[in-house]
Amino acid sequence: MLFRTSSIAVEIKKKPAGNELLVQMPNMRMMAKGEPVQEIRVVKDKHYLWKGREIEAQTILVDPETKKPVPSSEVLEVMDHYRNVILNPRGEEVKDDDVQYFVLAEDGSIAKNEDGTDKEVKPFDLTDTIEILDENWVPSIAMDGFEICNVYEIYAASKNGVAQLLEEAEKRARQDQVGVTTFSFGNGFKQYYAFLVPFFHEGKFVWLMKLSDKKCHPEHLEDIPTTAKVPIREVPTLSTLPPLQALVIPLTPKKKK
Repeated sequence: MLFRTSSIAVEIKKKPAGNELLVQMPNMRMMAKGEPVQEIRVVKDKHYLWKGREIEAQTILVDPETKKPVPSSEVLEVMDHYRNVILNPRGEEVKDDDVQYFVLAEDGSIAKNEDGTDKEVKPFDLTDTIEILDENWVPSIAMDGFEICNVYEIYAASKNGVAQLLEEAEKRARQDQVGVTTFSFGNGFKQYYAFLVPFFHEGKFVWLMKLSDKKCHPEHLEDIPTTAKVPIREVPTLSTLPPLQALVIPLTPKKKK
């Protein structure tokens, strides 16, 4: 993956960042009536399909020791594995590569392109370059209005890139700036806002990529009293980035000007 700004272009790697619990929880063992218990996931509802029709299932459950039948009403079915499949109207499984995606109009019909063809789109590609344009470096408090859902460490793939990343990190830290772009894992139509944040701790540094798909929407904002003496620092909106719903990638990419 590449991390690019107007002054650097560094090959990088990423991995989920660790975290430290502010309230430490003790190690525990779950018990009930003097016996150890564990929390597991069980199947709540299920049904079977065969050629598009629901079928009845008759399962005989047997005690492995006595070999006698056990009432199904007394048994919990534990779900060890599960997966998602795509079915056609006949109940047949469809390969992912055969699936197409079309935008719908307000009336529920397939939207049309200017030439009258159906408006087909594809899922986002996996982000392979984290590029921060000069105008997308914003004051760090711009992150305050976003809910962070994932944090990744961004570090150089080789020793040659460490110095460049450090220089950029020091520059942005002095200016109290974070970089803003978009990021996709390439597994659907979901895209995230990505905040690139320089992080220093105990004489070391790393870049953090903080992902967000939600923005805080306060409903009780109060007017600032005219007697307030503390200057309020206004934060510009991220008008340079389009809203996420407008970032659906056309099947045929537009030519660059």
